[in-house]
Amino acid sequence: LCSGIDSLPETTEPYHVILGMSILHLLPNKKDVLAKVHRNLVPGGYFISSTICLGDNGGTLLKWILPVVSWTGLIPKVSIFTKQELRQSIEESGFDIEEEFHPGNDKAVFLVAKKK
Repeated sequence: LCSGIDSLPETTEPYHVILGMSILHLLPNKKDVLAKVHRNLVPGGYFISSTICLGDNGGTLLKWILPVVSWTGLIPKVSIFTKQELRQSIEESGFDIEEEFHPGNDKAVFLVAKKK
């Protein structure tokens, strides 16, 4: 199935893997989407994501600039959070983070999370 993670349909046949690539920072309802991902995975299923954590690399200035540029409609609304905040939100949604790869502060964080 190919679907936007924010429009993932509820299913009676859960998935083994769900990908969320470069999207979590663009969702206004990240917590709700993570809960839906969790519900749609088999026990022990995986959520694999890559997300830029702007709170770790210059987020202070971006907190002022991004809302203004977003208001113009030139870019979507962008949520600013740290890697630790991202990990915490995924763990609070019922996942154990099994792997993390972060090639640099100005790069996305790749996480492999397993449903508890």
